[in-house]
Amino acid sequence: MVELMVTIVVITILTSVLASSAFRFLQEQRLRQTANELVSYLITARARALREATDSGKACEVELNASTKTVKPTTHLNNICNDSPSLPPLDLLFASGGSDLTITSSAGLSPFLITFTRMGTVASTNLSSATVVTLPRIFYFYNDSPGATQVQRCVMVDLNSVRLGWRNTAAAETCTYDGN
Repeated sequence: MVELMVTIVVITILTSVLASSAFRFLQEQRLRQTANELVSYLITARARALREATDSGKACEVELNASTKTVKPTTHLNNICNDSPSLPPLDLLFASGGSDLTITSSAGLSPFLITFTRMGTVASTNLSSATVVTLPRIFYFYNDSPGATQVQRCVMVDLNSVRLGWRNTAAAETCTYDGN
């Protein structure tokens, strides 16, 4: 009887440890998926700017709204990503598969505007205002639920690229990338 009780206790402990690890792994995968969705969207916007923007000052400007967790083209007149056929909005909350997704930025304010020029680079100012864009701009994705992993996914947009990475502490305003 004692051996049976010890076996049940050991199995219970192992099951709880494995369940906790699986839960953290699933959270990390959802954050990675969401960050990948944003990277894909921004690369599509950049490709559209390279393909369709002209010398007349048109560009592709998208807005990442941290409160609604959506990315979409702005309604500015010279925004080719708002022209027909427009770049459809992306619901990052849906992509994350959970309601506890939090998005912040190294730039601080929301919504965040990113403008891709006809050269495929990020413009230093936005189409819809004279707001100066500080580069690189890093977007952090993390999960606020209890027991959530400390690893945060991040997407960095600099002058010529869009990259996916991670940071291990909320204090450091940096991103780490594979191969660095």
